[in-house]
Amino acid sequence: MDADSKTPADRALARLRDPNHSATATLARLVARETRDRPLTDLVNVEAVAAHWATGLRQLAQGDRLEPWLERQITEALDAAPPETLEEALPFGQLGTIQLAKATVGHPFTVSEDLVFRIINQPALQALLGHVLSEAIRAVSRRLGGQTDGETTPPWRGLLRSVRDNLGGVAGQIVDAVREEVDGVLDGRMTAAIQHASERAVRSVARYLADPAHAQAFAEMRAAVVNEVLSTPVSQLADEARDPSLTPLIETWVATARRLAAQTDLDARIAEDLRSALTAASSARGHLGAWLDDLELGESYLDVAAALVEPTIRQMVTRDEFARFWTDLHA
Repeated sequence: MDADSKTPADRALARLRDPNHSATATLARLVARETRDRPLTDLVNVEAVAAHWATGLRQLAQGDRLEPWLERQITEALDAAPPETLEEALPFGQLGTIQLAKATVGHPFTVSEDLVFRIINQPALQALLGHVLSEAIRAVSRRLGGQTDGETTPPWRGLLRSVRDNLGGVAGQIVDAVREEVDGVLDGRMTAAIQHASERAVRSVARYLADPAHAQAFAEMRAAVVNEVLSTPVSQLADEARDPSLTPLIETWVATARRLAAQTDLDARIAEDLRSALTAASSARGHLGAWLDDLELGESYLDVAAALVEPTIRQMVTRDEFARFWTDLHA
């Protein structure tokens, strides 16, 4: 077909298919701009997404397929971990999200002592502090009373041993009984004292963490932790995650998924939660563009989103199905 015999629709389709023409790039940018400027609630068909998620969950939860599927997904993900660092592997780094996260984590701030205490007042931390206190007490006791067979020997026990050696016989046995009784009383008191001290230590830790004078130091610590994690190869992180203890966790996930899948109103509940989240976000800023503009990422988003969409558009317009659609549209 020569150029003169082509219809306007044919020429427009040719321009869409021309890799050197800007038509698809312009169309991709229009799509990106539309997603940026529309209300968040308009970007998602809540009912369709909820129905899709519910159907998928119900299908996975049927029979014995879910647990092997989860194990396979985890194994494949760990095996596919790249050698790049986490910072290099994370998507959308070009949008400045990693730098933004670093700046946020490394910003000095404090919260109230009561809130910190409620967060950290956990049995695990109390046990840790109790262990530290016990070790410190043992170290002091060793310095004061010496050591026998690797065990701490309080000074008063050496005195009782000397009395027993001098008395001998029944009197020595009585001293031994007294020593054991004193041991039991002091051990019980020591355990109670350490427990009480560890509880007070948690409060001291909370007070220290909430002190504005320490905000900069903890901000630097958080930034250092984030930098260390981000600079670690993903493959090394994956190796750390290979743990047989994941099996009970997978079993818990499976049981939870099956309970959810058994709910007759699962679709409606997912839709309600999703709609509530989108509505709250929309009420706060209106649309995605407002969030991006606050972060000065509006134009960067258009560039990146258009670059992601354009290859799909270029591939789509080359298909015969699209050509038939295009012809029928202009008929």
